[in-house]
Amino acid sequence: MSKQRKWQEYSNEEKLIAIEGYLEGMRSLETTDLQAQNARLQWIREHLPAYSAGQGQNYIFVSYSHRDFAKVYRDLSAFLYNSYKKVRFWYDEGLPAGKNWAKEVKGYIEHPNCVGAIFYLSENLLDSDAVLQEIKMIEQSGKPYAWIALDKDKYCASQILQDKTNKNYALLDKFFPNADTALAYDEDYESVLYRINKIEQTFAVTEDVLSDFVCEEMDGGLNLVEYKGSRTEVFIPEKINGKAIIAISASFDNAESIYVSKQVRYLYAPPVQEDTYDDAKGQESATISRLCEMMLGGYQKKSAIFGGAPNLTRINVDNANPYFYDKDNAIYAHSGTLVRLAPKTALLQSHLDGVKRIGDGACYGCFTECDGLEFNGVEEIGENAFAQSKVSIYSFGESLRVVAPSAFWGMQSGFPIADFTGTAKEIGAWCFKDSALIKFVGLNDGLEIIGKGAFFGSMCHLVNFPKTLKSVQTGAFATSPIELAILPSGTEIVEDMAFYNCEQLELVELPASLIYLGSDAFGGCDNLRVIRYKGTRKQLAKIRTNRDGPCENFFQKVVCKNEYLRRFKFWRREKFRNLLKKLLEKV
Repeated sequence: MSKQRKWQEYSNEEKLIAIEGYLEGMRSLETTDLQAQNARLQWIREHLPAYSAGQGQNYIFVSYSHRDFAKVYRDLSAFLYNSYKKVRFWYDEGLPAGKNWAKEVKGYIEHPNCVGAIFYLSENLLDSDAVLQEIKMIEQSGKPYAWIALDKDKYCASQILQDKTNKNYALLDKFFPNADTALAYDEDYESVLYRINKIEQTFAVTEDVLSDFVCEEMDGGLNLVEYKGSRTEVFIPEKINGKAIIAISASFDNAESIYVSKQVRYLYAPPVQEDTYDDAKGQESATISRLCEMMLGGYQKKSAIFGGAPNLTRINVDNANPYFYDKDNAIYAHSGTLVRLAPKTALLQSHLDGVKRIGDGACYGCFTECDGLEFNGVEEIGENAFAQSKVSIYSFGESLRVVAPSAFWGMQSGFPIADFTGTAKEIGAWCFKDSALIKFVGLNDGLEIIGKGAFFGSMCHLVNFPKTLKSVQTGAFATSPIELAILPSGTEIVEDMAFYNCEQLELVELPASLIYLGSDAFGGCDNLRVIRYKGTRKQLAKIRTNRDGPCENFFQKVVCKNEYLRRFKFWRREKFRNLLKKLLEKV
């Protein structure tokens, strides 16, 4: 940090780091070097200021032994410079030198703005005559108090003193009687947040800080739209300026842990800037796949709740939240939806227990390999649910009825055979775009629509099309390595570029039920020599196309019903087609 910067210009996190450094320096000084110690204490007084009774707001009185300064000051700095909530407190380092200590302390305890006290419980504290006086003052005032146990497994006076030889044992045992009511001291962020929340509930001496949270008003409260902080552990505040945060639509790119407050009832994926394809326009070096995306009208990448959050390993929800709960570092809605899995947590079969819907972006970017999963009981897979993940799926289950757009785009793992069962009538647009390992696809009878770009750029080689198929939409298999397309009787529509640039496509069979064939439906399929059409030439002439026609030289490749295949010199391919068809039936 630059020495030219003023303290006010530091971020809260930088302030905490600076105080930590000074505490380490104080601890390393020789106890006899009083001048250096006093200089350090003066720095602490200035940068960890005590709250003044004259400032007009409630505060708590902090009692501690100066021999425990390192732990106490670290805790107080977290109370003061937390990025989301500030605790107002007074401690005796705020006393100017030369003042009457007992009189000043009594004045701060008895002041109407002092709502109670916190004691940092330790053997040093119980051994301090000054603290004993403060205990008596608090007792006489009748104000509430709490204590934070600095030493592990020593949460009350009796556990510290262990015998009754101390002359003040009775008073101390009465004042710190029960280990169950103590707050345990721990330096991790979650523990600090817990202590702040307890202080807030007991004393009402906290105030919200807007520094890292940007909100917009919505019906019923606030929507958290941006998190500007850099903390790895983020606690969502319940309120800002007295208004409840009821929705979250922000990204948390650096977060390792996220804590969702009890007020949150809506979770939204943050918006993603639309892809303009500027890097593809007019550039010869642009990939065919990229140019095809542009020709198909562009592919809108989608986000997930909390954003990509590549480092997220833990998600916790306040137990009092009536809308969501957490389990095994995932967040669920009480309606039976898996809302979001922490990307660095392996998706386990237990995560799917009782789940009816896998929400939009729920497992986005999950890069932890896991065993093959069975989606038994899952009825719906939402948009982007497994995008950019390494999740391995073994079975989709009989209950599956909805596969939303881009559900598996860019999936980098999985089983080479994808067997869709269930009652889904449509595979959503871009569903398996650029998915890496799915080579054999079996589609369930009942499926009617293969959506736009559904298998665009995927590694899909063979597809067993369902008997119920009605429509293959724009770019559904474009740039994929599909080898044959045997469309069943009943298929009516093959849209523009449906099989565009499928360089390994050799055999196509179109049913007599076909009524529309889009432009370049089989354009760029250089290995395609023949298209079998189950209807007659007269029926072929009635197939509607767009104004540009289905594709260049398309009709020259068509062999209609009852036409002799041998004269096209491809009779051997018929045998190959039948062999592949049998293989698909076994998949």
